[in-house]
Amino acid sequence: MRPVVLFSAICAGGLVLIGALLLSTSRIGETKRANVSAQTTLAVVHGHSPKPVKTASSQNNSQSETQSALEEIDSVMLQVDERTLPLLCAKLTAFEPEVGKAAVSNLVILADKQAIPALTEAVNRITDSEEKAAIHKAIEFLQLPTYDELVANGSMKPLGKISPSPNQTGAEAEPRPAAPSNPQ
Repeated sequence: MRPVVLFSAICAGGLVLIGALLLSTSRIGETKRANVSAQTTLAVVHGHSPKPVKTASSQNNSQSETQSALEEIDSVMLQVDERTLPLLCAKLTAFEPEVGKAAVSNLVILADKQAIPALTEAVNRITDSEEKAAIHKAIEFLQLPTYDELVANGSMKPLGKISPSPNQTGAEAEPRPAAPSNPQ
């Protein structure tokens, strides 16, 4: 077979596949719109207000909002400053559970006791038992005394400078004598 004919056949087959793919995706969209329309009609006929239906675009928006919130948390943790704590506390009660979990774990990493009131408020608002347990653990961790607090109240001796071991006197080792040369 000549290369031109072979190339033309491959291109034609590719175009047919692309056309079939486009046709099937447009039918899927029509089917989803028809289902949404039917659900709305049934709800109105039975005297109910129609429930909002999540479409693919609204789910994509929700995913992109979640992703941008997670990226915002990551970026604020790269350089901790005065806006880090307020941002993480604000993200505690985010609608998306992934964002709230990320905020809790980053507040634990930050280890700032000023986050405890926001965590307490969040635990009172959240209904999910797993999320509540995670927040309670974070609060318990943040309530633990710090090293400075333990030293200040005498519960712990301050860590001092570690003295060198006997074989590490700090003095330079004496140089080895040069090996004798063997004249022959």
